[in-house]
Amino acid sequence: MRRHALRIARLSIGALLIVVGVIGGFIPVLQGWIFVLGGLSLLAQESDRARLLLERVRDRFQGPPRG
Repeated sequence: MRRHALRIARLSIGALLIVVGVIGGFIPVLQGWIFVLGGLSLLAQESDRARLLLERVRDRFQGPPRG
């Protein structure tokens, strides 16, 4: 039962953060991408689609390999 409640909390908070991030994309004061990444990281624990999207974002913005 506790595991089910934790899953619902992760999904709800992750979706809320993504919504706030999208709204923040239209408001110059609020940095929306921070909220979107936070929401994706929460949703990635429960969803394969969110996990793949988060990996694509990490790969894109990680930068060139060092060495």
